[in-house]
Amino acid sequence: MKRTLSLLITGAAGWIGSRVARVAEREGEGGIPVFLTDVAPQPSLAFPFLQGDLCDPEFAGKVLDWATPGAILHLAGTNHNAPRELHWLLNLGGTANLLEACAASRWRGHFIQLGSAAEYGRKSHVTHYSESTPCSPRGAYAVSKYLQFRCLSAFGDAGWRWIHLRLFNPIGPGMRPHLMLGRLIGQVSAMRDASGPIRAELWTPHPVRDYVSVEDVAGILLRAAREQWDDEILNIGTGRGWSVAEVVAALSCAAGREIQVTYTKPEMGSDDVVVADTTRLQRRLGDAFAFSDLHSTVREMWSVLTSS
Repeated sequence: MKRTLSLLITGAAGWIGSRVARVAEREGEGGIPVFLTDVAPQPSLAFPFLQGDLCDPEFAGKVLDWATPGAILHLAGTNHNAPRELHWLLNLGGTANLLEACAASRWRGHFIQLGSAAEYGRKSHVTHYSESTPCSPRGAYAVSKYLQFRCLSAFGDAGWRWIHLRLFNPIGPGMRPHLMLGRLIGQVSAMRDASGPIRAELWTPHPVRDYVSVEDVAGILLRAAREQWDDEILNIGTGRGWSVAEVVAALSCAAGREIQVTYTKPEMGSDDVVVADTTRLQRRLGDAFAFSDLHSTVREMWSVLTSS
C-alpha cells in the first residue's frame, strides 16, 4: 500500500477541518508531516499553520511552496447557511486557485476534496444515493459543490491521483445551529433547567437522513489521505437513515427528559429520504470498520454541551 509523504489540510480551523486536525494530532499520522491552513486564526494544535485566503491566487501558490505536500486534503469552503456570493467565491474560486497553483507548480501528488450529498439533489424515486446517481443540485451551495467536483475532474489528466468525497449529514459536538440537530439540541439545552416537558419547534418529523459522526468522518478523510484512495467519487455515509422523529427520540433519551416538539409543517417531506449507498466505501473500509451509532453521538453532543 502506498503511503503519503506529507499532508496539507485546508480549512483546518473549520468545524470538520479542526476535528480532522485533532484526530491527526492524536493518532500521530505515523510520522507523516502535517501542515494546516485557513483564513481563520490558528487552532490550538502543534502542527505548522499558515493563515491566508485561498481566494487570493498568490496565497494559493505560497501555501504550496510552504508545505510542499505529497497530499492535499481540501476542506476549505462554506456551509449551507453562508451568503450565496460566498459559495461561488470560496467553494469555486478558492478551489480553482488551489488547483491552478498545483498545475503551475507541476505538482504530482494526491488531491482529496470534500464534497456534499447536496450535489445529488432530491429525487422522489431514490432513497439510497450511489456514486453513479445523476447529479441535479439545487441552490447556490449545492451547485457550487458540484462545480467544485467538475473543477477537480478537469485536472484529472494532469498526472494526479484524486478523489471527491460526497459527505452526507455529519453530526457531533460543536455542530452549527443552522442544521436540524444543532438547532434542536440548542433549543433543548436552553430549557433544560425548566420543569416539565421540554418544548421545541421544528418543521416536520418525516425527512430521513444519513447521519454520520464527525469523528468517523475525520478518520475516514485521514485514511483516504494515508492510503491514497483514488476512486474519483466516493460517498461518506453510514447507509442507515434516521427520521427527524427518531432523532428527537434519541435526544430525549440522552437528556433524560420528555421533548414535546411542535411541527410547523407536519405534512412536508413524507417522501424525503436521502441515504448513502455505501457499497464502495465499505470495500475501502473493510468489514472490521463500524460507524458510531446515532444514539452514542447524540449522547456525546449532549454531554459536551451541558458540561461546558
